[in-house]
Amino acid sequence: MDWPFTNKKKWIGWSKILVALCVLGLLIHRISWIDLRNAVVNAQHGWITAALILLAPNLYCQFKRWQLIVRQFEAAISAKEVVRSLFAGITLGLITPGRIGDLGRTVFIPGADWLGLMGLMLIEKWYALLVVYFAGLWGLLPFLRATLRPELWVPVETTGLALVLAGIALALHPAFLNYVLKRFNSSGKHKRLHQVLNGVTKLTPRVSRSLLFYTVAQVTVYLMQFYLLIRAFTPLPLWSGLSAVAAVMWSKTLLPISLGDLGIRESASIYFLGKLQVSEAAAFDSALLLFAINVLLPAVAGFAVLMKSRVLQSPKDSMQELM
Repeated sequence: MDWPFTNKKKWIGWSKILVALCVLGLLIHRISWIDLRNAVVNAQHGWITAALILLAPNLYCQFKRWQLIVRQFEAAISAKEVVRSLFAGITLGLITPGRIGDLGRTVFIPGADWLGLMGLMLIEKWYALLVVYFAGLWGLLPFLRATLRPELWVPVETTGLALVLAGIALALHPAFLNYVLKRFNSSGKHKRLHQVLNGVTKLTPRVSRSLLFYTVAQVTVYLMQFYLLIRAFTPLPLWSGLSAVAAVMWSKTLLPISLGDLGIRESASIYFLGKLQVSEAAAFDSALLLFAINVLLPAVAGFAVLMKSRVLQSPKDSMQELM
């Protein structure tokens, strides 16, 4: 009998089963279900319902971005396969710092160039960082103005804004980006790196604009969801509330060191929202509910995808897939 990890296909199969079990363990042990229940009980449910409804456009924006990427490689891929891989990626991202496991969604696209897909996904992540940092610069502005002298905060904001705008300009002109990346690996010695960079060459101006549009739309929806959840616990002006949650989003993106961003988002919420006289309990509960709606619910769906693809099969089918 062969050792199951000597074959690459077997190794991938067993790894996915292990990941699925890790996700299940995380959902059971790392989430404070008591805090989550108390947050729901103490909130005004109308605001929570509104935030929950916005999960649909949030996921739709993620779906469209991923579909754009996948169809650069597999034009005939079905929407069902795109959705399945998207939710699986959300689940894998839950158990990794900075959601790096989200890149694993490429494995669930049958017959696709995984490394090429990862190349375009990295560009998509870069777009998301640019948009989040742009929103964060706006969100941090009132806090910087309140704590720093103008000769300190003005250069910080100006430099940050210039870098973000330069990044956006580069993102909207993929031909130059492709040229730089080709020069970076002009020798072609690193085959896998060449495959990743080759994926980036499929980026066209139309795809770039669409990716950026859906990224901006998703971040906007996210900010509104967070604001609505805060309103479920306490009154808060719209403009200053959105500014604070943009600063929170920037902070948790800058420090992707925990699984599913647990703890970072809640701590940043308490700090920035506390500056607006929002109680610690309201800040913590709203951040926890945001995690439950935007990450936990889709991750549970993704867990079902993982289990169905590897575990919830007949023993014969499972063994054939792992052979």
